[in-house]
Amino acid sequence: MRNIVYKQAVCIITIIIILVFTACSNTVVNESNTSETINAKLTQIAMPFDLEEDSETGEKLNMYTVCYSGKDILIVANVYDNIINATEIIYPEIRTNGIYVLDYRENFYRLYDLKSENLIYSAVPYKDGIVYVESKIDEEYIEEPTYKWNIIYFDGKNQNIIDSGYSKNETATEVMLIGETPVYVSENKKEESTTVSIKKMVDLNSETIESVDNAEKRSIAEINENSYLFTLYDQQNKKSTFFAGDENEVYLRYQLDDVFNSCTLNENCIVASIGEEANKVKIVAIPLDGSEEKELRQTKRWWRMTGSSGKYCVAVDDNFNPYYIDISNNIVGKIELADEMENDILIKSFYPADKDNYILSINNESFYIMRLD
Repeated sequence: MRNIVYKQAVCIITIIIILVFTACSNTVVNESNTSETINAKLTQIAMPFDLEEDSETGEKLNMYTVCYSGKDILIVANVYDNIINATEIIYPEIRTNGIYVLDYRENFYRLYDLKSENLIYSAVPYKDGIVYVESKIDEEYIEEPTYKWNIIYFDGKNQNIIDSGYSKNETATEVMLIGETPVYVSENKKEESTTVSIKKMVDLNSETIESVDNAEKRSIAEINENSYLFTLYDQQNKKSTFFAGDENEVYLRYQLDDVFNSCTLNENCIVASIGEEANKVKIVAIPLDGSEEKELRQTKRWWRMTGSSGKYCVAVDDNFNPYYIDISNNIVGKIELADEMENDILIKSFYPADKDNYILSINNESFYIMRLD
């Protein structure tokens, strides 16, 4: 089976993990208003390369792996994956064939002509090039899969390895852009335990912001303009905690005590879908400044939550129907798309763009700028 695109894979891992959430005394509980609908304004993005198909099976040979999205820029890796059919597994000669930095508003791109046997899945623009993450399974570890990862700066000609290590999960190490500073979260496996480190790049060197022993990274990183959010799982205490911070420090830790579905950041708070049982499902808003929290009672669990530095977050339900969350006004409403996007269960993913703008992916094949007004 083809490897699942990065964001899909992490969401599936997140869904099956039971985490914990600590209730606070200063929490306001509200009923959400679900009557308001937004008609999304969509503009299709011309992707910088084509998807190829196997002539016999019709299976896609390559995929668009979104490494970064911002106000104007989309970084996409051309990733080839294994194809399984009834009689054999077809192994392509390469895993990643180029990284494209696409200005999706002006419709031009720069190609970083990297051909690698490794999976490249995370990258940010930096100086005159890009900083990217690659990983590959280490065949010396037989009993438990272990992945060798590298953080690399590439200016189009020369590659500089900034950091490297070993992780339990293929895509655990991830690079983010906070302001103009690359910040990355890395998982380092050592014997029976792992250490998660948060580091930033200063020129072409790394500086540690914080390290957490006996922990595993269990979610992708979410960002707004100035902050990041991810979830760590404590291997000893079997607890999970939200970590939020900037390029200088981790300034918020929030331990969980319930089933955790999905989470993201808007302009000033963590927004998370919590709970599994019908009468206990809720959306929780945790302000980054430590002020009063808010809960919205829900009848659905929400997945693939994504923020974009504005007041809205977006998410999908169990059938990939898209919704928006306006936590400040207690609103969870449906996003109306074009009719052809509503008839079938199409896989929808979101990536942050400008404030209350998103990149919408349909079946990981078609991409749109999605504006919510």
